[in-house]
This record gives sequence, structure tokens and C-alpha cells, in this order.
Amino acid sequence: MRHFSKATTWLAVLIAVSLVPATMLAATQGPDAGGYSVTNSAVYSFVDVSGGGASILAGADDDTALVNLPFTFTLYGTAYTQICISSNGAAWLITNPAACPPLAGTDFSNADLTGGSPSVDLAAILPLWTDLEFQSPGAGSVFYQTLGTPGTRRFVIQWDNAFAQGSLSPVTFEAILSESGNAITFQYQTVVLGAGEPASAGATATIGIRNLGGRNSGQQLQWSYNSSVLADASALAFTLGAGPLPVVLTSPANGGSGYTNPALSWTASVGATNYDIYLANTFPPVLVGTTTSTSYTPIVSSNKTYNWNVVARNVAGQSASSTWTFTTAQPTAVQAYTLMTFAPAALTFNAPANGAPLTQTFVVTFTTNSPLAYLGYYATPTDNPGWLNVSPVSAITTPLASAVGLFTYQATLTVNVLPAGVTPGTYTAGVSVLIGSTSLTLPITFVKSASAAIVTAAPVSLSFTYRQGQALLPAAQNLAITSDPSGSLLTPQAILTGGANWLTVPSATLTSPATLPVSVNVSTLAPGTYTGRVRLLAASATALEIPVTLTVISANAPVISPGGVVPLYSKATSIAPGSWLSLYGTNLATTTATWAGDFPTTLGGVTVTINAKPAFLWYVSPGQLNVQAPDDTGTGTVTVVVTNENGSTTSTVTLAAASPSFSLFGDGRHLAAYIPTPDGSGQYGGGTYDLTGPANAFSFATRPVAVGETVVLFGVGFGPTNPPVRAGAVFSGNAPTVNPVTVTVGGVPATVTFAGITSAGLYQLNVVVPGVSSGDQAVLATVSGLQTQTGVVLAVK
Repeated sequence: MRHFSKATTWLAVLIAVSLVPATMLAATQGPDAGGYSVTNSAVYSFVDVSGGGASILAGADDDTALVNLPFTFTLYGTAYTQICISSNGAAWLITNPAACPPLAGTDFSNADLTGGSPSVDLAAILPLWTDLEFQSPGAGSVFYQTLGTPGTRRFVIQWDNAFAQGSLSPVTFEAILSESGNAITFQYQTVVLGAGEPASAGATATIGIRNLGGRNSGQQLQWSYNSSVLADASALAFTLGAGPLPVVLTSPANGGSGYTNPALSWTASVGATNYDIYLANTFPPVLVGTTTSTSYTPIVSSNKTYNWNVVARNVAGQSASSTWTFTTAQPTAVQAYTLMTFAPAALTFNAPANGAPLTQTFVVTFTTNSPLAYLGYYATPTDNPGWLNVSPVSAITTPLASAVGLFTYQATLTVNVLPAGVTPGTYTAGVSVLIGSTSLTLPITFVKSASAAIVTAAPVSLSFTYRQGQALLPAAQNLAITSDPSGSLLTPQAILTGGANWLTVPSATLTSPATLPVSVNVSTLAPGTYTGRVRLLAASATALEIPVTLTVISANAPVISPGGVVPLYSKATSIAPGSWLSLYGTNLATTTATWAGDFPTTLGGVTVTINAKPAFLWYVSPGQLNVQAPDDTGTGTVTVVVTNENGSTTSTVTLAAASPSFSLFGDGRHLAAYIPTPDGSGQYGGGTYDLTGPANAFSFATRPVAVGETVVLFGVGFGPTNPPVRAGAVFSGNAPTVNPVTVTVGGVPATVTFAGITSAGLYQLNVVVPGVSSGDQAVLATVSGLQTQTGVVLAVK
């Protein structure tokens, strides 16, 4: 069986649904820097508290109300007992009650959390942050109510029959704060409005959560901004990830003895960001240090028994290991001032003809049986005296550790070489260190060149980008300046093209090697591209110039999100020619438009090029574009450019001959597939097919597929076909893939009776389900050695 007669009709429905932004967003986002993730696969079960909850903000517009929480709620590690509820679909978590009243009238304008900090920079719960009011006829109010018993209570905030700016129909939604696990759930009863309603489905709203200062810390999670991604009777769940697993101690051995300066070690813990080390010769042990590695060397005394353990931590929690013991060795008799060492063991100085004074340090480590040690040191040039000195003249050293009758000390000494007036050549000398009657000499080599230095800088150019209105200004970038030989005196200058004074470097003279910070001032610049240079002047050497480019982007210019060019329903990093893909970002389009028929290369004022070739557009919106990649024989990293009336933005993606990816239902896991029913028993298409999936798992009817039944799968990127199907044109029929496609279900090979394109850019796979057990079975397809995304399942009975 090559192609099913009803597949085209159902496939058209699938493609149409796939072009709606709400189904295109990833089913799960995060975790953010605070450990929170969000999913749209949460079970929707609206908790209506309009009948029994307390009513606030009735008749309000841009107003707030302070409410005491019934339990302590923790968000991003901070515990809150009060919440400031806004009529504008937001709730601000506060520690100071006086902060709530001033918010009234200031939070009506939502913000893109990824573009900068909002004017109200507080911890926030944002189920539908937009300009809402309750003054319109028929409007309701905000209700809140506590449900459940201590330990499992839920605090429900319901915005009931609120009107968005410019809308004639109300919205009803809620945020639920759970005492157990500090989870957050958003539920949307009615958010999809009538035709022409500007705020429908979240088109004018910010949806997410954030911490105070979240823009800079990364502790914020935005589901959407000004995008029509919501559906009626849907839910979002925000949860905090689990704490790390306990570590396993490995060394010293538990109960072992005879250790001298032991290094504590343990296995890495999955999910841990740092480790706290507890150690003491009493019980319980006390905190002695924190590290990100899996080893730690403490200071210990001889002939003592120590208890120790390690606590693994991350933002979600902590876990402690078991407690072990070890015993240190008996002290051994040593002579005074033994074991003197230098680090490094020798120093070499290189200077050009125009070289500046050079400085290096070395560390002296020694052991003594005196509780306080002094050392003396002096330069010992063997030729050309006067070019070497050491400072300071003497020093009291710093104790590192002590044991019974034994003390270890350390001192850092500075060695200075003065090239001026020295004839080019190679010189040797030393620095002698004297401790009592014991001395040791550090070898010094000084090479002075007869030529001026060759100066280099890395990177060889600098580029800055700034989006107008962005709160975070471009950070300074560093140039690593080196010279051969080192020690050159360099004077930095900023050279500008045009009248704007936007490029800044420190004016102080540098001695190579050095780090030079380069900064830009964007406060008065109009959108555009600015060029300049950083010039490094060195005596008797050619000046080095480093090009600098600053691009100032309009606040309305399009921006592609990092990693925002992906195949449909996938997070894969590569795409294929002729394949459908989605571009995510902000301001990608100034309108929302969908095309029917042959696909244009311009839609709603938007154009997209991939590897300098026009892509074909089917759907455009400010937050998402759905495009078909053009035909292309190239492979590798290619540039993607989005252009609209406000400017352009670029990103890169890997282009491959094939990049297979399955189409999925809205939960982001189950295959978007159907089961042909030739006997007329199907629930769709006049009895001709059923949709696959676990029973009662979706808002539409689905059933598991039986072993031996044929299931029809869909996807993109399965490679070239014969005959070829031209990108950008409507197609009907079937064009088999050139390269064979294999499929496994639950790890068992399945029979593929057809694999090819049946509609523009969309592939169909007819697969006979092999003998596997009931339940969700992982499905994996392979073509040309490339596999589809993992985590995809098919419900089997």
C-alpha cells in the first residue's frame, strides 16, 4: 500500500494546525538559571473560585490590591508571605507591603522579559500581563481563595471577565500557587476572542515568571511575549527541578589511618552546581570550604581523627553524603629550614630594543621547626650589574599549615629587570634566598633584542551590537595584547569614522603582555552601523590597528532567538532543503498572515533567505515564522536572514541533505499520526481513520494502535525524492524518498511500506507496527545514517 486515499484530507488539516503558533511552541521550555521549567502539557482543570472566593478590584482599571498569602510561598529561593495582585493580569511577590500601592497605574504596559528588565522590577507571576480593566459593562473582578489542607494548600487568583485594551469580549484565567513543591499553574478558561480582537490568545500579553533582577541573573522564564499562542481550556505548569543526588565519598578510605595532608575526593553528583565540605576532629563536622570540583585538600594536624562529609547543592535543593572518618599520621622529626622550593624553578625575561621595565614573581615554600620564620634575599648578577633587583628587601612569610613540631611557610618575591641602557644580548643572574644558614638561588635569564617588538592583538577585530531600548548596555570587550619579545610600551588610541564619539579605550600606557578593555557609548546613537579602530602605538614599531564595528538596531527591528531556527516540532540544530522549519524570535513580522496556494517569498512585509536563497513563507507573526527552506545542494553552516520594514536579523543553522524530524501532537511527545480504518469504523473522515494516542489524553478522540496495524506518520527533512518535489509549490501525489527510511518501534524494526513526500515539504511514512508490548513505545526513524529526534512515542495496545 503506497498511499492512503484519506491521507491527503487529514494531512491538510495537520498542516493547517501546524501553522498555528500555539502548536508550534516547544512543549517544554527551561530550565532557567533558577531551575524552573514550564510545560504546556499540564492537565487543564479550571478551579472556578468566582462563587466562593473573595472579590477585589471590581470596577478597577490599572489598580492593585495587597493580599496576605495563606502559606509561605518560595520563588527562586526567596520566601514570600504577601502578594500584590494587579488588575492587569499580573501578581507581584513583595517583602515590603509599602511597595504595592505605588504599582497602581504603572504596570499596565507589559514588557519582553528577554529584552530588558520591566519597569516593575519585582518577583512576578505573569499569567496574562497586559492592559486589562473591569470597568466595561459586564466585567467581573479578581477573586482569590485558598483550597486544601495545610501542606497541600492551593492559593487561586482568578481574573474573571476582564477586558483587554481594544477588545469587546472578556477573558477569564487564573494562577494557582501550590504549597507543595512551590509549583505554579496558569489555567486559561477563555482567552481566544472573536475575529478582529487584538488581544486574542495572548497577542498583547507577557506570560511567564521572574525573580527580582531576573533579566541579569537569568532567573526568569518567559513562555511568550505578544504572541497568539494560547488556547481556551489550556494550562501551563511551572515547576522547580529536583535537588542533586548525594555524592559518594571515595578517599581517604573510611576508617583509614596514616594520612599526611590528604586530599578529600568524591564522585560527581548529577545536577550539582557546587559542593560544601564539612570537616572536624569532633562530631558533627563543620563547614570548611566550598568547591565546584570533586576534590578538596584541607589543612589538618597530625595524629588526629577527623569526621567529614560533602553536601551537594543546586538552586533546587541539597543532599548530604554519609560521614566518613580518617586519622592523620604521627609527626616525624625534621631539621630546621629543610625542603625549600621555588615556583617556578627559574625565570626568563625577554625585552625588545624599546622595552619597558619587566616584573615577574616567584614563590618560596619551606619547612621549619620554628613557629615564626624570616628570610632574606638579594640579587646576584654575574655580569652587567644594575639591571636586576628584587623587592622587598626582606619579608615575614605567611604560614600555610602546622603540625606538632613542624611549620610550613610561603613567601612571594618580586623580581624586576630594567632593560634601559643595557646592550642587546643574553645575560644570566640569580636571586639568592637565605633562611638561617640555608640558601638557594633562583636562576634568572635576561634576553634583550636589538629589534623593536612585533605587536599582536586577539581577537583581530571587535563587533558590538545594541538594540535601542534594551536595558543591558553592551559590555566592554577585551583585547589580549602581546609582543615579541614581550615588555613593549604601548599607547592605545580610539580612531573614529564620522562625528560620533562612541568608542573608548583607556589612555594609560601599557606594557605587553596586557589586557585592553574596549567600550562603546550608545546613548546618543541613531540606528545604523558605525566603524572605528583601536590603534596601538609602540616606539620604533609599526602601529597596530584593530577594526571595531558597532551596530545599533532599532527597537522594532527583528531578532531571531538563540537556537531559534529549527525543523517543525523539533529542537534539532540542522535543517534540510525543501523542509518546513520554524523561526522563533521577536518583531519578526509587523502583522500576522497565512498564505494559501503556491508559497510566496514575501508575506506580510517579511522575507527570509537561507544560504542567500529566498525561502518560501506560509505563516508570519511577530514571534514566529513558518517557512519552507529553498532547494539547495550546499551543506554546512549557513546564514539565515529575516528582513521586514524595521530592519534585518541574522542567525546560523546547519544545512544537511537530510535532517529528519517527526510531527508531534501538542504534548510534544506523541506522534501526530493516524490509523486507516478500511472497515469504516474510524472516528474521523466519515469513518476512514482514527487518530493515534493514549485514550483520553487529548481534547480530541485518540486510540492506541494495535500490533500489526498500519499507522501513518508525518515529518520533515527525510531527504531527496524521486521524482524531485520543487520547494515553494503546492504538491499532491506521492514522491518516494531516494534513500531508504527505516523505523523502529520500541527498539523493534518495523516494516515501512511507503516513505516520501505527499504534500509540499511534508513527508508521509506508512509503518506496520511490530510485535511490541502495550503502552508508549519509543519511535526512531533513520535515513542516510541520520535519526529523528529522541523522546518521541507511539501509543500501542
